[in-house]
Amino acid sequence: MKFKILLALLMGFFVLAGCEKKDEQSANSEPEITQSTENIPAESTIGTNYTAPFSLTFTNNQILNMQKNKNGFSIENGGKTTLFAFFASWCDACTIQASALNTLVEKYGDKLDVVAVLIADEISLDELKEYEKKVKAKFKIAYGEANDFFTGTLGGISEIPYLVIYDKKGKFSAQYFGLIPEEILTLEMEKIL
Repeated sequence: MKFKILLALLMGFFVLAGCEKKDEQSANSEPEITQSTENIPAESTIGTNYTAPFSLTFTNNQILNMQKNKNGFSIENGGKTTLFAFFASWCDACTIQASALNTLVEKYGDKLDVVAVLIADEISLDELKEYEKKVKAKFKIAYGEANDFFTGTLGGISEIPYLVIYDKKGKFSAQYFGLIPEEILTLEMEKIL
């Protein structure tokens, strides 16, 4: 009986904790190759201008123009509060989180923009569209190189799902790591909207 309780608690921890980004070497079974500093590109992460404007591309070919500023982001979405959910298709907690995101779109769609941002995942657009169908996404899903740039503007992301909310003026409001219950997100939206 104690074993079953311990096993249930352990499983609950993994679901609530979220998913860590996959180690690239474990994803590829090839050994790590090191380079000398003379082969590093001229524009490294340290030299990247994260205040430059960028555009997220969605699976429906629409785009969202953004630019980092001192309070958060300038987000060209008609002055809506924006929830960004960083995810990967292989992350079980991210797939579970999609249900709560769908509910938020249903409740607050006229005031809230929900955008899922694909990271740490190398899948084709067709595979991403299949995932979109699987989770019955009512939210937008961004893919492409701009997602990596966006992640860099935030200083990187070590755990997914990662949710970050910006108010209608693009000012940072809240962030959450791991699987977040729908009730908590609804309470947060009631405070912000």
